[in-house]
Amino acid sequence: MFAANAGFCPCQPESDHRIVDVYPSADDKYASQQLPRDVLSHAKEDGHVESSQIQHNVTHSQQTPHVAKAWTPFKDTVLQWFLECSETDACWFLTNAFLHRKAVFAILEPNTENDLSDDGIIDSEHASKSTDDVTLLQASHVATLSTMSTKGGYAAIDTPDSPISNTNTDRSAHRHASILQMQEELRNEAQRCVDTRAADGAAARKEDPIVQFSAPIYFCNDKEGEMVIDVVRMGNLDLRSEVSYTTVDGSAKHGAKYTKTSGKLVFEPGVNELAVRIPIIRKEIWDITTEFSVQLQQEGAQKCIVGKYLWTSRVKVFKDDVFPSNRYAEDIKLGFFDGLPQWTILWQYYILAWRSSRIVSWGSMKTCLVGQVINLVFLAELYLDVWLIDVVLRDPNGDGSRLVIIAASMVLPFFLIHFLQVRKLTWKVSGTLRGALQNALVTKFLNYDEQSRATLPQGELVMALTRAAPATVELGYMKIFEFTDKTGRLAMILIFVLTAPQVLKLAGSNSERTLDWLVLVFLAFIPMILLIFLLCRGKRTRYHIEQQITSQKRFVGQVERIIAFYRMVADYNRRPFFEERCKNLVSAYNKAWVDAGMVVANNNHAAPWLGLLSCAIYVVIGGLRLREKKITLGMYLAGMASIKEIGAACGEVYKALLDMQEILPELMDLIQLINKPIDLPQRLALNRERRSRSKEIREQLRAEMQMEGGLPIDFLPISVTSLRHSCNNLTGKLEIQQGQMVSLVGPQGQGKSTLLKILGAVVLPEPGGFFVPSHLRCLHLSPEPLFFLGTLYANLTFGCQPGDPDSRIERVSNICRMVRLPEWILDIIGQEADGPSKLWGECLSQTQKSLLCFVRGLVANPELLCIQKPTMSYDEISTTLVYRMLRKFCAEKGVEQDPSRCHMRRPRTCIFTTSKILGVECCDRVFHVSAKDGIKEIQKDEVDTDMLA
Repeated sequence: MFAANAGFCPCQPESDHRIVDVYPSADDKYASQQLPRDVLSHAKEDGHVESSQIQHNVTHSQQTPHVAKAWTPFKDTVLQWFLECSETDACWFLTNAFLHRKAVFAILEPNTENDLSDDGIIDSEHASKSTDDVTLLQASHVATLSTMSTKGGYAAIDTPDSPISNTNTDRSAHRHASILQMQEELRNEAQRCVDTRAADGAAARKEDPIVQFSAPIYFCNDKEGEMVIDVVRMGNLDLRSEVSYTTVDGSAKHGAKYTKTSGKLVFEPGVNELAVRIPIIRKEIWDITTEFSVQLQQEGAQKCIVGKYLWTSRVKVFKDDVFPSNRYAEDIKLGFFDGLPQWTILWQYYILAWRSSRIVSWGSMKTCLVGQVINLVFLAELYLDVWLIDVVLRDPNGDGSRLVIIAASMVLPFFLIHFLQVRKLTWKVSGTLRGALQNALVTKFLNYDEQSRATLPQGELVMALTRAAPATVELGYMKIFEFTDKTGRLAMILIFVLTAPQVLKLAGSNSERTLDWLVLVFLAFIPMILLIFLLCRGKRTRYHIEQQITSQKRFVGQVERIIAFYRMVADYNRRPFFEERCKNLVSAYNKAWVDAGMVVANNNHAAPWLGLLSCAIYVVIGGLRLREKKITLGMYLAGMASIKEIGAACGEVYKALLDMQEILPELMDLIQLINKPIDLPQRLALNRERRSRSKEIREQLRAEMQMEGGLPIDFLPISVTSLRHSCNNLTGKLEIQQGQMVSLVGPQGQGKSTLLKILGAVVLPEPGGFFVPSHLRCLHLSPEPLFFLGTLYANLTFGCQPGDPDSRIERVSNICRMVRLPEWILDIIGQEADGPSKLWGECLSQTQKSLLCFVRGLVANPELLCIQKPTMSYDEISTTLVYRMLRKFCAEKGVEQDPSRCHMRRPRTCIFTTSKILGVECCDRVFHVSAKDGIKEIQKDEVDTDMLA
């Protein structure tokens, strides 16, 4: 009988309890309690009730007598538990009694049906006169039941087909009386809503004025050279106020992106706005979008109060240059990538990487020097080997001192090489470049415009972050050092060939024989042959590598889609289809991987084959020259070592070039992703238009309201006129005042959601079509509940800055209680950072997820809250609670805020779409949105069901 709403919650630790969710009344703290399952298990073991009767909601009228009869032998166990339980458990039991009134009270006393009132609730007066079993009910328990039935806080759990009595009379008024009462109170609140902006402004003028920035975020193109930030003062302007400000580094560092600025703003009497000017440093190379912040400091402020939220503001600095250079800017912006010279693009990236950071430039120089030091050691070893064989070992009068010198000369340089090779890892060249590319990808993605984000294939960004960016650095830029090292090695061999006879003569050699000219031939022809081979194989190599990358992207994208839409795949039993599709994609990827691997393996073996053949040729020809005594043994061995080194060095150079060739497709993918259009230029234009209009309207209102007491900033309207957007063009006009609760209705798919996204700064229209005051912090709540991997508390405070008082656990918990979230969820939230870290979207019910996302929006406490169908997932009681919370949000200028400081807060505005008539009845104003008639205000009684789409 308790199984109607029962079930285990995956977020709660395993226990031998069955959870029953109930709807408590407004002042009842027992949102969810637990009844030990042994009460039910005993009944099942004794055969008093079938398993299906425990698991199924037995509320149908024809089942009630049977269930009551089946449970009658079990009533002693239930009554004994009820008598010994705590008051909390008793309240829980009585609450759930409403779900199955006839069955429950038949268990308590089958013959007391007359004690049931018309709507199936035990009357407290009759209960006190009932049989011995019923008198076991403690007076407080019965009083609790009577109180709940009077308040009607649990009436929502009744359904239209619940058996309230055995008669056929209409009992809908009894079932929904409490809901109707709450809804009527909500409608009355809307009717009684009073505009308090003038009174609050008058109260605010009696205190020190508030000083804050004019917007939460500013935008700047680095070509402008300077960022001008507005600081406004509101309240009592008759005082002389002082406040200090300073810039704080973010991703933009002072000295590199901007000039650190600090100072003091002095507002003379009557002055309500001043400006802070911050120099912006421009570099003539591409760079990612960065930002820093500007802060007003309460410490030391005189005759003013720093704003609670806009005491700090962010400044985003962006560039309109093309990655990696502007040389092919037009083609890249137009999307013409196929005809670009890829090797030239790679060289442009090398130049950008070198110039991008002092860490990279200095680290690259030191790495190149290390390679040349190793080459010098190699050259010295060649001289030592020839000197050892041709001079030292041939001197019959020599002692061992020269052998010791040669041995020490071979060992000591290795200590230096070892030290430099280890030290090279601390120069951070590779990590800096890799991080720069990955940061650029993430930053660009977060600032993509609507079309760029919509056309980005799934998995491509992940592949770029995990494969393309590291490969471009490791197989691209870092291969330059191998190229320079081995090129330097070939240069050392050439120096040895040309200078060995003269050096050895200085070292005491009497031989007139020189190194064979054949070494010079190999030194010239081996690199030339490998270069020709590379050019001939280039097209084939690029094709197979591109096929491998494409097949991998398809497979990764498919896996991401399966993960994202697993629930739909499972619900429609499409697992075999996707298993087969993944199998085919894996096969295609493996085939492409094998084909590309074979091409690369053949390419890599070209240099070893050529070096081996060169050595074999020199063994024959050089050996004959040695026998003819045209060269010395030392020269012959040095020549053999030189040819081997020529083959190895040419092989390394060739492999470095192959690696560079392999990453060209990856580099082109990065160029496409990094150069996709972003919305920052459009946001800059809209931000400055809003700031300009806000300033203009503030000045007008300031002149008009000198004697009325209100603050001009609170009377700035929110308006939309002839909206132009890529998806919808809406005519008409919407103009509302701050502090209002507004409902949007109209046909489906004709602009309501787009209008909300525009007002919530999610979608950007063309300038001139709408106006939202620049100081308002706007928040758009998506209809899809979204959670990230983390604690539940972290998810709920996602919209708060670190250290913000709005994120304190007491406030978050109180808001959760107001929307009747279960106690076990409140317990998890109360653990804060110590709570479990989960993907909460996978282990909560749809209602719980929607309510938590709604709470997250209230916790963030924006001035403008835009919500799409906030009650779509709720029943009547939850719908009423949500709308009541929205009214509270607007009326009290936030939820769970200090009521004594209400006059110092800015008005809160809520705009939402609705599919329920209650959403229309409880709001202040209603606007109809359609493609045919545009935006127009209508009366509440004009709304029909066709508009609630």
